[in-house]
Amino acid sequence: MKTNKVFKSVKLQDVLDMPEGKIKIRDPSEVFIKVKLYDVLNSHSADSWKNMCEKYGINQWCISEGWADEHSEVEITLEDAALYGLVDMDSF
Repeated sequence: MKTNKVFKSVKLQDVLDMPEGKIKIRDPSEVFIKVKLYDVLNSHSADSWKNMCEKYGINQWCISEGWADEHSEVEITLEDAALYGLVDMDSF
């Protein structure tokens, strides 16, 4: 019998605010977090915005076209958040 995996979704700030050593992650590709589009757009990683838009099916021009704003959020994996420069996986 197959079972569906249940993924926990948390906000990025909640993860960043956790005391060190309080979270143990076995597979960061199975944990989804909500991040603001602006955080990815303004990240220090050069191709973060383009890569996220391609992977998650987001229009690259959604902010400049007015379809999204600074409060718009998207759920991405913790692994991708690390790739996009939003979290430091060494702190987990």
